Amino acid sequence: MTAERIQEQKVLLVEGYDEKFLYEGLIDHLNLQGIQVVTFDGVCKMERAIQETVEMPGFRELVSPSGSFGIIRDAETDAANAFQAVEGALVRAKLKPPSSALTWSGRSPRIGVLIQPPCKPSGMLEDLCLEAVAANPCFHCIDALFRCVTQAGSPLPTNLSKAKAHAFLATRDRPGLRIGEAGKKGYWHWNSPTWDSAKKFLREM
Repeated sequence: MTAERIQEQKVLLVEGYDEKFLYEGLIDHLNLQGIQVVTFDGVCKMERAIQETVEMPGFRELVSPSGSFGIIRDAETDAANAFQAVEGALVRAKLKPPSSALTWSGRSPRIGVLIQPPCKPSGMLEDLCLEAVAANPCFHCIDALFRCVTQAGSPLPTNLSKAKAHAFLATRDRPGLRIGEAGKKGYWHWNSPTWDSAKKFLREM
């Protein structure tokens, strides 16, 4: 976990440091205040992190009475299963889950879940980032790079989305940034419609 104490009425729980930095960048871009972002360091630790967040000093005093608790995680290979996993973890933490992703449930606190990419059966944060910059003039060069790799007889990376995202970042004025750090720099084109669901989710917190 990235926080020892809850200090805001709105808490956003995300998977890891890349997500933390990226969504903090989007929150800053939207000029939203009072949202504390904490991480659960990978989907396999999500259930424990939800319970730990609820038990963290300040949660019951600040969030439970009238605040909101949002959870964002990747769809990975199955968006429906991803939502069900979050739903089950919330129930076991004695919280009322929403009926579906991108909606909010109850009061004391309000609970919301966003599975990324929204409204798609599978995917991850890097897929969103790539979609957001697909109109960038240099983007076709990224596809050309991996076609060249294939033609050269080399196997493609196991996670092609991650590889393409880092290849795109290698074209920026500060190459070598992590995915989330690049979000804070605005490299993932916050004005792209790709981020509309995340913006709506954050504004509703």
